[in-house]
Amino acid sequence: MFDAMSRATKKAAKGIDAPFVIQTQGLFNGYIDGRPLFVYTDYTELANLHATPGHKTNSVRWLERERLLFEQAEVIFAASSDARTSLVRDYGIPETKVVLTNTGLNVAAPEHLPVRDRNRFDVLFVGTEWERKGGPDVLRAFAQVRQRVPYATLTVVGCRPSGNPPPAVRFVGKIPPTAVGAHFASASVFCLPAHQEPAGIAYSEAAAWGLPVVSTTAGNIPDRVVHGRTGLLVEPGDVEGLTAALLRLANDPELRLEFGNAGRAYALENFSWRQIARAIAEAARPYLTFEPLTAS
Repeated sequence: MFDAMSRATKKAAKGIDAPFVIQTQGLFNGYIDGRPLFVYTDYTELANLHATPGHKTNSVRWLERERLLFEQAEVIFAASSDARTSLVRDYGIPETKVVLTNTGLNVAAPEHLPVRDRNRFDVLFVGTEWERKGGPDVLRAFAQVRQRVPYATLTVVGCRPSGNPPPAVRFVGKIPPTAVGAHFASASVFCLPAHQEPAGIAYSEAAAWGLPVVSTTAGNIPDRVVHGRTGLLVEPGDVEGLTAALLRLANDPELRLEFGNAGRAYALENFSWRQIARAIAEAARPYLTFEPLTAS
């Protein structure tokens, strides 16, 4: 697949007098002789192996081609700290060639935060991969929370687990990205305790809507959620810890507000596409023969 996608890319580029090449992800090689190559990725094959013991890696041949891609790139824009670490540690890429840019928000932040009822406690899960995102852990933790907080609710957006939802739980399923904001606005806390997370855009999107976040220390999540400042983090799979974190926020509306406000400021300061565009333009500039445009 790697070679086939690489050939298709080069074929598509024939006749195009592009001054440089920028590709997203490292699943093919878009290098064209004589043109600077830039790669923007939150993925490496070996980062997946570190994050998920037992992960079945692609062939040695694939890894060789992936390594060559990273070596040929002038600059690699890492969309997560895990990717940056793997590029340097696993592929021997010089640190000077790897720029951590993160990713921006695909669900727009509101101009003003919604007013939330402090006497409600509505937990929100947004994710398309139920198992990897820790969905079963949320259900188990929420069942314990309901015993102490009988008015609590849980809304699951992005996937529809098998079976009927338990009491006070609603399975919404897949919705357009433009519809996610309404769920952020009506929630009290965002809970997505992933077991593996290469980027984690949803955490910053929820924070930008003023939601405190409860999650895990997996992957790139600690870059998105500052424990004790914008949310609470537990070890992946720690259902008791997850329950305790949710109960702490359920019983402390002021802490929810404090975390939510701090999370919004942190997300808007560090995870905007405009900021990322500036970082990419600045790092690419020395390799270009023209002055790149940047967002004002």
